[in-house]
Amino acid sequence: MKTFTTTVAVALLASVALAQTPVVPATSCVIHTPQQALMQGKTYEITYEGCAGNSPIFLRYGDPLNLATEKKPACESVDLSQGSCRFTPVKGSHDEAYSFSTMDQNGESFSGEFKIAPKSNKGKKADTQQHSKKTARALAMRRKRSLYDIHSFGIL
Repeated sequence: MKTFTTTVAVALLASVALAQTPVVPATSCVIHTPQQALMQGKTYEITYEGCAGNSPIFLRYGDPLNLATEKKPACESVDLSQGSCRFTPVKGSHDEAYSFSTMDQNGESFSGEFKIAPKSNKGKKADTQQHSKKTARALAMRRKRSLYDIHSFGIL
């Protein structure tokens, strides 16, 4: 019984000592996620905080569960303590997800997902015009059928 009491007392003292030891949380690098879609060809400021060291920031893209990494960094050799760098997207897609990543002393960090809109909407405009023409043709056909039905059944 004495051994059990001694063991419990030692365990209790150790837990009190550990509870008084301050725990210093590791600082984590946070890359802020753009709040709106970026436009290809325009320059933006990428902001981050809690990062340390010198490291490039990369643009990642594609399937959100398996993002690929651009070979050329979005921001090269960045002093991460500065808090921001400038970035100009050279490509964009309505269909892909994008994210920033960097590696600092505490490990790899990522921004959330965002979009980069392509520079030109010429293809989208052509698609919209083509869709509008099809819609107009369909409405014209409905009108013709409606007039035919009216005349056929002697409604007029």
